[in-house]
Amino acid sequence: MFNLFPRKPKISKAGMVAARLEDFLDMITTAASISAKLGGSADRMVENKLAFHAAIWAAADAYGQLHGASTEETTEGVRLYLNRYGDAEETLKTMLMTFTLPEFAPLVQVTGQAIFAIRAEASDSGHVLRRLTELADFIADFKARPHRAN
Repeated sequence: MFNLFPRKPKISKAGMVAARLEDFLDMITTAASISAKLGGSADRMVENKLAFHAAIWAAADAYGQLHGASTEETTEGVRLYLNRYGDAEETLKTMLMTFTLPEFAPLVQVTGQAIFAIRAEASDSGHVLRRLTELADFIADFKARPHRAN
């Protein structure tokens, strides 16, 4: 029998994380460019490489949580995304390392909060762009500080 309404193929949670991560990076790169037109450098965010890597993993982690993905599925989503760009394994290790360092905890927290807020504000593109521009500037200006135990 011919099916008039075929089902869409089911995308894995890792695939969803990879797709959302790609969307996020497109949006944050656009926001960084807009910020640059207001007086900064478009490459500042990416040039702060360790902070940028920590923010990418934090975004993937937030998207993984939103999709109910396990840590392994989130990691696989990041790997799927990175495989398009070459040295995936080395970059993956760097991202995971920076994400787990206490010095990057403020950046990880701000990025995660931004992802959840962006999802809630999706219908208001002005708020989303402002939040992304602020996040891009935060990443660009972030300087990891040694973590002090109290």
